[in-house]
Parts: sequence; C-alpha cells; structure tokens
Amino acid sequence: MAGPLELAIQGLKELGFFNVLLPFLLVFTVIYGILERTKVFGDKKHDINAVVAFTISMMVIGTTWVVGAITNFLPYVGMISIVVVSLLLLAGMMFSNNLEGLFNEKWFQTGGVIVIIIAISLSLMYVFGLELTTGGGYILGIPVNDFATIMGLILFFALIVWMVRPESSNGGSK
Repeated sequence: MAGPLELAIQGLKELGFFNVLLPFLLVFTVIYGILERTKVFGDKKHDINAVVAFTISMMVIGTTWVVGAITNFLPYVGMISIVVVSLLLLAGMMFSNNLEGLFNEKWFQTGGVIVIIIAISLSLMYVFGLELTTGGGYILGIPVNDFATIMGLILFFALIVWMVRPESSNGGSK
C-alpha cells in the first residue's frame, strides 16, 4: 500500500506538476537569469526581462517534445551533479592542505572539462535514444558492457594512483 507521501507525489504527477510547472519554472529562471546577467534590454529592465522569460517559457511548455527532453534529461543532470560533488569531496579529503592549488592546476581544469563534456554527451545520447552499441557485441571476447566497465575502473584507479603519487625529488611539480 502506498504511503501518504507517495500518494501526494502521484497527485502532483496527475496535476502536471512535473511535466508543466517545474519545466516552466526552470526555463523561466534560466532565461530570466541570462537576460538579467547580459542586460540585453539595458539596466534595470527587470519587467521586460520577466515578460520575455515568461513568453519563452510558455512557448517551451507548449512544445511537448521539448518538455519531454527536459524531463528526461534533468535526472541525469542531477546524477552528474551528485558525482561532481562526490569527487570534490574526495579531492578535499585527499588535498585538504592545498585544495585551492589543485583547482588552479591546468591538468585538473582540463580533466574536469573533459569529464563534464563526456558525461553530458552520454546523457544526451541516452535521452535521445542513441545507443552506444547495437547490443551483443564483444571486444577481445568480453561483452561490450563489461569491457566498458573494466576500462572505466582501470582508468579510475590509474587516475587515483597518478593523483596521489609522491612529488619528484628534483623540486618539480607532480
């Protein structure tokens, strides 16, 4: 039997809260923030920015495939955010005495951008139905999904070993 919270969530689904109101608020907030930041219509034109953001948001909500893409993609954004925060927590534990220095390192910034681009690309491919494999493939006699998992684990542990290796004795950086 469903609990009261599950019934409340189901009621919100039936009212269109997740398919109409939340995407509307998200698009409105993002568009309004961009207009406020860029000052396209000039300084202190909050009312014009709000009307334009409202209009664009209503047009987006009226287009069902865009709303579908938004509602399918946002859970992956949430998951990516959790992974990024977890990685930052790990970095904070490993480099607690020099965390700011780590974020200023070129390799860390470049690696972060690459990881984010790959994560967003994979999420978009999944949301729009593009499969990485056509199913049932093998690489070196190993199923493709298992091979990808093994390679990911190897890269993850190699990255950890590379990040925690001792500094060189000639006074250079890591």
